[in-house]
Amino acid sequence: PPAPQAPPRPQPVPEAPAPAPAQVQQQSQAAPAAPSITEPAGVANQVAPAYPMRAVQMRWQLNADHIVRLKVFVGEQGQPLKVSIMEGVPGTFGFDEAAIEAANKSTYRPAMRDGRPVKGWTNEFRYVFPKRR
Repeated sequence: PPAPQAPPRPQPVPEAPAPAPAQVQQQSQAAPAAPSITEPAGVANQVAPAYPMRAVQMRWQLNADHIVRLKVFVGEQGQPLKVSIMEGVPGTFGFDEAAIEAANKSTYRPAMRDGRPVKGWTNEFRYVFPKRR
């Protein structure tokens, strides 16, 4: 009769290799990159807008202040590239257009990233068209 076979021995489970000491040291020394510091573009010299003649000619709400809120996208040399109206004056009385014209005539400081000028938006600012009597 054949000899009884011994039950199979359990095989050891392979362990994950421990990281080499050089790898552990590199991981602990690698610090996350510091975020680049960005300073938004700013207004250097703000030109006052002209009161729109359409509103004067139509005598449209001359006894109220009108406000246009906007932002300007500024190039690396401080030139205005794009004006975006955040909140304008409703109607076709020319307030938004006058604010855009004044914003394009104003001068700006470019945005800064890591000490270098870059393209960027200004913070929101506003033009106020005061009451006229």
